[in-house]
Formats: sequence, C-alpha cells, structure tokens
Amino acid sequence: MAAVIEDKNIKDKLVDLCQGIMDQPEFSEFNEAISSFSEDEEAQDLLSELTDLGAELRQMQSQGYQLPEDKTSAYDVLREKAQAHPICKPFMDAQSHIHSIQQTVMQHIAKTYELGRLPEADDFSCGCGTGCGCR
Repeated sequence: MAAVIEDKNIKDKLVDLCQGIMDQPEFSEFNEAISSFSEDEEAQDLLSELTDLGAELRQMQSQGYQLPEDKTSAYDVLREKAQAHPICKPFMDAQSHIHSIQQTVMQHIAKTYELGRLPEADDFSCGCGTGCGCR
C-alpha cells in the first residue's frame, strides 16, 4: 500500500527529511552493507538462523519456560559468529542505525500529535533514568 500525502508542505518536508538522511556520511556505507548482505547467501543463512533461534528463545521466555542452556549457548555462539562475520556485522550495524532513525522520527511525530505542538527535548524524558526503554 503506497502512502498518499496530499499536503504539498508535508511532501516537501518529507523530501527534505529523506534528503537529510541521504546526506549523512554513513548513508552510502549502509547501502553498501545492505547490498553486500543481499548478495551473500552464507551471511543471510547465518542471520536467519540467529533470528529464528532468538525468536524461539523470546517466545519460550514470554511463556515462562526456563531457557535451556544448550539453546542459550547456541544463541551466544551464533551471535558472536554474526558479530565477527565481515558481511553480517556491517549489515546488522546498518539495520540498527536505520531502525534508530525510524524510531526517532516516529516518536517525534507521535509526540507532536500527543502534545499538539512541536516536542522539545524535555518532552521525551520519562524520569525513569538512563536506559529504561520508555523513550
């Protein structure tokens, strides 16, 4: 489903935002990492295996099961292997950075609707302390 934005001002600002993202120095590095990953079946298989096992462990944990040592150890080994892989590591870093930008943009949009004004830095502090995950 294609997003349809009728308001020219919003379209113009969206183009400016996307251009700003593309103007970041690391943008080309992220595109290269994504492209390299999409061409490397071994890296895709490794990351798929890591993702599947991680999802299985999260599901077990959410259902209150004790996580089996062999599965958590296998996950740790796969994670370390992916972090050391010359194609997986840059791809995972790019994914993380892109996700962070998306989250920040979405938080600002949501906060704008919530407050009915442009949010300020203090509007995003939750008072829980550093690393609480509320933001």
